[in-house]
Amino acid sequence: MRVFSKKNFTFSNPETGETFRLRALDFAELPEWAKADPLFDWAIQEGSLEVFGEEKATKTRNRQKPKEVPETESESVNSEAGAV
Repeated sequence: MRVFSKKNFTFSNPETGETFRLRALDFAELPEWAKADPLFDWAIQEGSLEVFGEEKATKTRNRQKPKEVPETESESVNSEAGAV
């Protein structure tokens, strides 16, 4: 997954012990296993790590459409009066 880091991070794979170092102000391709590291969620919540691509597109897709503003009584009365 493509990420941008505002701080230095070192993520650890809990299964293999492999690590991945991410430097501050750097774009990188972060391995998928990094999501299993609690540091990943903390960095996202803090705003120090931004994920680009699929996850961002999913957030955009899940946005609700703006609600329609209901017509007020005065507007409907005025439009009916003009029709007479």
